Amino acid sequence: MAKSYNRRFRKNGLSFMVQDTHPADRKTDTDKYYLTVNQNGIYKIVYDNITWEIPKFPTIHAAQFWALTSSDFIGTM
Repeated sequence: MAKSYNRRFRKNGLSFMVQDTHPADRKTDTDKYYLTVNQNGIYKIVYDNITWEIPKFPTIHAAQFWALTSSDFIGTM
């Protein structure tokens, strides 16, 4: 997967979209984006199956890289 700043991308047959985090949900200034995945036509929030947390990212590319490296541990709400 090439470095890209597109909010929508595909990996391992899944369709992802990076969305902006609401200001009230940011714990730090770097929690700007979160990841969603398309399931049955609806984008659902992604969480980490190991820590049960919604990962938040400082950049769109960081979200794409996390999806690339952690695709085996992705769950949806």
